[in-house]
Amino acid sequence: MKMAIDVGFGRVKALGDNGKEANFPAVVAEFRPLTFASGLETGESLAIEYKGRSYWVGEAALRQSTAARMTTDRTRTTNEEGMALLAAGMAQIAEKDHELVNLIIGLPVRFFAGMKDEYNKLARDVHKVNILSPGGAQVKARKMVIVDNTKVLPQPFGCLFDCILDDTGRLQDKALAGGRVGVIDVGYNTLDLARADSLEFNNPGSDSFSGQGLFSAFQELSKEIFREMEIEIPPEKLESIVKDQRITIGGKDHDVSGLIDRAFQQAAEGIVSRVKSLWPDRERWQFNEILITGGGGALLGGYLTPYLGVQSRIVNDPVMSNCRGFLKFGKRAFE
Repeated sequence: MKMAIDVGFGRVKALGDNGKEANFPAVVAEFRPLTFASGLETGESLAIEYKGRSYWVGEAALRQSTAARMTTDRTRTTNEEGMALLAAGMAQIAEKDHELVNLIIGLPVRFFAGMKDEYNKLARDVHKVNILSPGGAQVKARKMVIVDNTKVLPQPFGCLFDCILDDTGRLQDKALAGGRVGVIDVGYNTLDLARADSLEFNNPGSDSFSGQGLFSAFQELSKEIFREMEIEIPPEKLESIVKDQRITIGGKDHDVSGLIDRAFQQAAEGIVSRVKSLWPDRERWQFNEILITGGGGALLGGYLTPYLGVQSRIVNDPVMSNCRGFLKFGKRAFE
C-alpha cells in the first residue's frame, strides 16, 4: 500500500491509499500505565511500544505526562522521538498485521538537502509497533510495517501537488503547474517558503525560518492571557482554547477572541516580513498565485492575504494539504 506521513512539529498527519487517516499532536511521553483503567474511557488514548521503549502518543501524552512537550529542535525528526511519531502514524494507517508499504514523507525546505538521505535510510526499514492498552496489561495490536520504497519531498511541495494533481495522481491543473507559484507553509514551529517555476524547485526563492510558525502566535497568546487573567497556560495547551475562542475558569466562560486576534495579528506581521524579505515586491508580483497551507496557515492565513499584494488563497483543508499531496505524488511515482 501507499502511505503518506507528514511529521510536523505540531501535529502528525497520516494518510493511506486504503482511505484511512490519522491526525494527532506531535508529542510523545514516557508510558506509565494508568493506575486504574475501567475500559470505559472515551478520550483518545494511544500508547505504543517501539524499538524497546514505550510511549504515550498525541493527546494521551499531553494528558498523562507533566513532562510532555512539543519539541521544536530540527534534530527531532530523525531522533527516537521523531521516529516513534512516524511509526505511530504508520501503525494507525496499516490494516494488516504485516503491511508492505511505499512511503512518502517530507522535510522543511532548509533542512531538506542535509537530512533527506538520513531520513530516507531510517524510514526505509522494518518498523515493529505494539499498540498498548492504557492499563498496560495487554498488547491491543501488533503491527509490522515493512517500508519497501520511500520518497522524501520538501514539505511545501506537498501542498503544490495537492493543488495540481487529482486523487489518482494525474495532472488536473495545467495552468498552475506551468506557472510561477509561491507556497507559504505555516507549521507549528517552522515557516516554510517555497517557489516553483513550472514545477521546478527554485533554490534562491525557497527557505525555512524557525520560530515563525504557529508556536510564536501561541507564545504571544499565552503572554496575553497571563497579562489579562494572570493564568499561565503553556503554548502547547492552547489549541482547544483557540478553537473555542474561550477559557473556562472556575466554571465560568471568558471570551478571549480579542486576545487571539491581537496575538495572531502580531505573528502574521512577522511572517509577512519574512515573505517580503525572500520574495521582494518585484519578484512576488511575477507569481501567478501564492498558496497558503499548514496548520498555522489555517489559523493565520486570513491575516496574511491582505499584505501579500498578489493573488493568494488558503488551500482546501490546509492542515492535511501537504500530506494529501504526498499521497497523490506517491500514486504517480509508484505506479
